[in-house]
Amino acid sequence: MVSKFKVTGEIEERYGVAPNNPTEVEFRHPDNDDAVLVGIGLRAKSDNITTLNLLYARIGEDGTINQDDTVLIKKGVAPNNELEVWFQCPNPDEIIVGCGMRAKSDNVTTLHIHTRKLNSETGVLSQSHTHRAGQIPNHELEVDGRATADVERSCLRGMALRMKDDNVTTMVHYYGSIEAR
Repeated sequence: MVSKFKVTGEIEERYGVAPNNPTEVEFRHPDNDDAVLVGIGLRAKSDNITTLNLLYARIGEDGTINQDDTVLIKKGVAPNNELEVWFQCPNPDEIIVGCGMRAKSDNVTTLHIHTRKLNSETGVLSQSHTHRAGQIPNHELEVDGRATADVERSCLRGMALRMKDDNVTTMVHYYGSIEAR
């Protein structure tokens, strides 16, 4: 199967009160160029992000997102631990283009996920929509990010995080661009 679109390039953007600090957990992007991010899960313990789960789905031959062809990437010092917060795109044509979060009392309590719908004909992404998850979904964020360049084609491919003093202080997003084959 050859997908109608591919995700190319990698743009790194850093966020937080200490954006250039080293991170505790990282995953840049899957090997295949037709995978888009559709789910994020996190856990923190002892002032560290210990678990990062990223769910990817493949773009099909017809340009739609194949929710039946997914891969879950688990990273961190405790990649298989139970998650404190999990989000998966509720609509089959949605992909993740950014996120924000907050931690408190050694837990990731707030996760905001920015999504856009993929147009299966053109590969262009719709207006951004924000979903909220976590124990305190409406809480203020410590860090938040989404692509600032080529927003109609940019999607989140991977991320890196650091927590210090009960706050998410460093977040790195790795963005790619959706293009026709």
